[in-house]
Amino acid sequence: MRIARSVAEDADCLARLASLMGMLLRWTNDTIVYARRKAIGNMLALCQAGLTDQQIGEYINGYFKLDTRLAARLERAAESPDDITAWLDVFYESAQVGDLVYERRLRSSDELAHAVPLTDRFRESYPDSVSLEWVSLMAKLLANAFLQEDVNDQFAYVFNCAARDGQLDFDELLDETAKLVGLCAADAQAAYERAIVSWHPDFGM
Repeated sequence: MRIARSVAEDADCLARLASLMGMLLRWTNDTIVYARRKAIGNMLALCQAGLTDQQIGEYINGYFKLDTRLAARLERAAESPDDITAWLDVFYESAQVGDLVYERRLRSSDELAHAVPLTDRFRESYPDSVSLEWVSLMAKLLANAFLQEDVNDQFAYVFNCAARDGQLDFDELLDETAKLVGLCAADAQAAYERAIVSWHPDFGM
């Protein structure tokens, strides 16, 4: 009886250990391995973007230089997957134009330029973040530094999520996206239009 009980206890212990090891491996894959893969993908996309040596150097500096104010806005966006206002706050600031009168203005070009590398860095820590994918897409279009394939993939991911998620206002997101794209260079606007047609041909008609 003692031997049988010991064998059963050992088997139970091994089963629990195997379960814990499985949880640890899944966590490692979903966090550490994911972050490494994403970082490699970011560097690969950077090399394929046709940037000058100076632009690549600026990206790398921005990637490792932590802008605390921008980081706070990105963190808020990452943790607010259903709040489009938090996403927009990365790009807009409120400017006073009269007594108790404020209007939304695009942030400075320097702030927007820093958004591209730092958003890529944040994306490594927030797997499948629809808000950060949208911020990344918009930042790259505004900076006119993008790959068409990335624009297509990120647009499709964001708006497929928005179509499925009842908490996101699809029409508001599409409208705000179009407003930001309207501030981009002609090349970026054309890339956005191609992404729409690639995602849903009827939208391009």
